Amino acid sequence: MPYIERKPEEAKALIEELTDEMATRTSIPLFDEYCRQNYLDNLLRGGYPLLLDNGTEQPFVYHVFSRKHGDLERDYNFFKLQAGYYSQGNGNFRDANQNRRNDVWFNPGIGDFNIRLFMSLIQPDGYNPLVVKGCSFQIRELEPLLGQVKVADHSSLRAFFQLSFTPGELNISFMTTSR
Repeated sequence: MPYIERKPEEAKALIEELTDEMATRTSIPLFDEYCRQNYLDNLLRGGYPLLLDNGTEQPFVYHVFSRKHGDLERDYNFFKLQAGYYSQGNGNFRDANQNRRNDVWFNPGIGDFNIRLFMSLIQPDGYNPLVVKGCSFQIRELEPLLGQVKVADHSSLRAFFQLSFTPGELNISFMTTSR
């Protein structure tokens, strides 16, 4: 099957996978589909939490697929989505906070991450920021990673990690072993 013709099926499979964790089975199929759609809508505004092991008891939570809600064609919404894997978009504080309220129910490993995040964003005057941006990362110790890639890629890897990055920006070619 050609590439473009496969995409609707791939999109449907991805949506099913993302919403399976809250699938509802009642005697009313329309209600069951409403529950999936409602969960998907909240997920697209608050993001889908991926739990990243960071060597501590509590993992780092990285929300993918998050974006502002509203109409894409309205200039004041200023949609900005990363064009890459594990994409994040900018979102309004209230919307992201509100739409992450069920994260811990469906993903208990999140713990108090969202509470700590949103409480830390409240300003001394009691106001909160309008926009919540996605997360980026920095590498503190690059040397251990260099052993995981080909020697020919060391200079590229050093250049890449000089700036902050998102997981989706990592080039998979760096992940080939040097052995």
